[in-house]
Amino acid sequence: MTSNAELKINKNTIASKTTKFLIINEEIDEKILTSKFLKKAITGHNLSKKSKNNNQLWWAILGVIISILTWQLSSETFISIYGSIILILISLFLYIDYIFQKEKILLKIFFSGNFISYTIDEEVDEIENFFKNLY
Repeated sequence: MTSNAELKINKNTIASKTTKFLIINEEIDEKILTSKFLKKAITGHNLSKKSKNNNQLWWAILGVIISILTWQLSSETFISIYGSIILILISLFLYIDYIFQKEKILLKIFFSGNFISYTIDEEVDEIENFFKNLY
């Protein structure tokens, strides 16, 4: 956070507040997009946990199943043993990656019956302080 009037939400998004507006600058595809919201129109905000991405877990389970099938169905001993070991190691790596994946926090800003959401990198306390006196 650079000042009381400016907050870095994530690596691509910066929010700043003026006397009348909340201004959000977001970098998408090397272009800066600016959104302005009247402070009077903002009705609230919400911080919630975003669930983990389960892709690594499903690929790990699929890898274990395929390694068992390779081990059982392969007619060549070299392929059945070493192929299964390689698939198990890849599955183990994907499972460990899933376990140590950080849970992300989702920020929702409510305004005029709608909302806009952003995934937060960290600093939940700074975000709470920023939005405390906003609306």
